[in-house]
Amino acid sequence: MQFFKSKSLVFLAVPPVLATLLNLIYVISSNFAEPSIFSIPFLLRSIIVFYFYLWVTSRVYNRLERKSADRKLTLAQHGLAFVIAFLISLTVSLATYSALKQFYISFLHQNDRINIYHLSLTSLSTLAGFILIYSVYISNRYYSRSLSLELKEEQLQRERLEMKYELLNNKMNPHFLFNNLNTLHSLIAEDSPAAEDFLVSLSKIMRYSFKTHDHDRVSLNEELEVLEDYALIMKNRFDDAMQLSVKNEAGDEAAVLPMSLMNLMENAVKHNEVSSEKPLNIDISIDQTDIIFTNNLNPKTVHDSSGSGLKHLKEIYTQKYHREVLVEKTNMEFRVSIPVIEQ
Repeated sequence: MQFFKSKSLVFLAVPPVLATLLNLIYVISSNFAEPSIFSIPFLLRSIIVFYFYLWVTSRVYNRLERKSADRKLTLAQHGLAFVIAFLISLTVSLATYSALKQFYISFLHQNDRINIYHLSLTSLSTLAGFILIYSVYISNRYYSRSLSLELKEEQLQRERLEMKYELLNNKMNPHFLFNNLNTLHSLIAEDSPAAEDFLVSLSKIMRYSFKTHDHDRVSLNEELEVLEDYALIMKNRFDDAMQLSVKNEAGDEAAVLPMSLMNLMENAVKHNEVSSEKPLNIDISIDQTDIIFTNNLNPKTVHDSSGSGLKHLKEIYTQKYHREVLVEKTNMEFRVSIPVIEQ
């Protein structure tokens, strides 16, 4: 029963269809000299025989696969499977034919006998039918396996993308909190109004992060609004040594990957010195198709970064949106071009 449960209805319809076609061809080729050959009993016998070939082949392949470490068969194992399945089918076919012929002779008094010609004819017909069913089985087997691998690969791609979304979205939260708690503490001690603004901006960013953590896109205007809060926090942290300029010419329908611009800003801060002597200037220029993020370079001599944030950003845009994130680096500036996507 396991064999039948594991096969599609279309595949199980193959033996009756093949049996019908073969019997019809035989009748036509004999110029209808033996129309009785196309009878219900003969047709049913052919269908049962084909199902038996299919069952034997399936069992042999499953047994050999279980013995294989990676459940993949070599060419030699395929040949062995064919020989074993055919010999089993041939043995059963000859035994069945001989038993039926002996029954006709002994009990129905048929004037006939078992001879080499009849056994050879049965063997040839078994071989022809087996090859036909074997070909159908192998074709269906590899088609099903290929389809299964494609579905698994698509599932893995989705899981990898979801993981990258999580990594990209959560990547800055620990750094962001740890790097700014001291700033907040200092502001509370020195300047209560500035501390209040700082805390409001911080709460907006964290709320935005939690709200969009499972989104694959957000409004560009919403991302830019929160980016302004992020820039305000950075300015407080670095005493106005970081400046942000935004020029947005995209429409209201423009969207972007959540937290992508904030990750780029964090990336710029992480890789560059930010001070009154070496200010960090960030320019964001947006048109209908692209977001150009540019910052000047004041490279740190030592920094601890794996570059995973930018890598994940590029992979998500490539795999999900089939768009490319372009990165350019010169002696003077670092530029990232992100495609605008629609909501």
